[in-house]
Amino acid sequence: MANTKYTAKSTEQLEKELNELTESATEKIDQFFTSKEAIKEHLRFMSQFYNFSVRNTLLIQNQFMGATAVGSFQFWKSKGAAVQKGEKGIKILVPTPVHFFKRDGEDKIVQLKHATEVEKKLIEQGKIRLSKKTFYKVGNVFDYSQTNAREKGLEVSEIFSRFQRNDSIDNDKHFMKAFEQIGAKMGVRFLEEPPQELGTAKGAFYRDLNAIALNPRNTPAENIQVMIHELAHAALHNHERNHERGKLLTTPEKEFQAELTAYVVASRYGIEMDNFSIPYLSNWTKNAKLGDKEQLLNEIKQTATNFIETIDAHLQKENLLEKGKEIEPFSDNKQTVLQQEKEKQNVNGVNAEPAAPVQKKPGRLIRKRKGMEMEMGR
Repeated sequence: MANTKYTAKSTEQLEKELNELTESATEKIDQFFTSKEAIKEHLRFMSQFYNFSVRNTLLIQNQFMGATAVGSFQFWKSKGAAVQKGEKGIKILVPTPVHFFKRDGEDKIVQLKHATEVEKKLIEQGKIRLSKKTFYKVGNVFDYSQTNAREKGLEVSEIFSRFQRNDSIDNDKHFMKAFEQIGAKMGVRFLEEPPQELGTAKGAFYRDLNAIALNPRNTPAENIQVMIHELAHAALHNHERNHERGKLLTTPEKEFQAELTAYVVASRYGIEMDNFSIPYLSNWTKNAKLGDKEQLLNEIKQTATNFIETIDAHLQKENLLEKGKEIEPFSDNKQTVLQQEKEKQNVNGVNAEPAAPVQKKPGRLIRKRKGMEMEMGR
């Protein structure tokens, strides 16, 4: 049988394809905010593909509903599986950073790949400064169901880590230890007793103290639910983050981020939460700009990713994750810029088991007591 011949796409065709994908992702961002149900559906999907960008998660969801684990053609091949004949790839946007520097004695900007050996040494020594611009190209990934992995006896859990929650007290203790590690990375203190009566509020994040307190009346299961939410506030709404943004988020924006971050993390591990709600959603989204929406979603995604990676590492250490290793979707940032220039970026797979519905109680207030600002809720 003769080999199939493929016609390379022109620059114009590639640019058109890239623009169509970008527009599709933009439309999905707006659709994301139409209702609580639409948000919950996407959050459950995001918990499975937390290592992908907001736009790529939306693109995967739009093109292949029900996807559970995706990887590039080469990724599946490296795992001993093959993409089934005739399967159509799921198109995503692959970031391709390009580094530039200004050559001595010249006005033009030169790509790093064209640097001489002398210039590379000067760059490593910090004597020549680099600038970076990110371009995008279209890449293809394939879902587990589009491959012969199952026929090969390769289950999802053999390729990607997953956690089976059984609602035991021991499980809750492990989660609380993981949450303590998340807090330690942010310098957050966990108070044994709240500084004042919390009433019906299940917990509070004290911004000025950079501390979290839980209501002593909570059950262990309630503490799991509340802690995720309060940690989200601690990560997203501390003084340092407010300074980085250059502005203070409104109460609706902060609640939106904290509720959604908690939902993504909880969905990842099948943690049930009570009465999930997004206060002020309709009022805020009515006047919010697309850029504001995407920025909030990006911060949610990044925070959830940091939380999940820490929790997974702890569960892996405690042998609570099934065998398998979480695969990064793109090359990490641990390499130097020069090392990255030498290697091609690969699109790999990310997976989690299908998420269970997760919910949470409404109602949070920002109060000041004796000069101390805090957020009370749940």
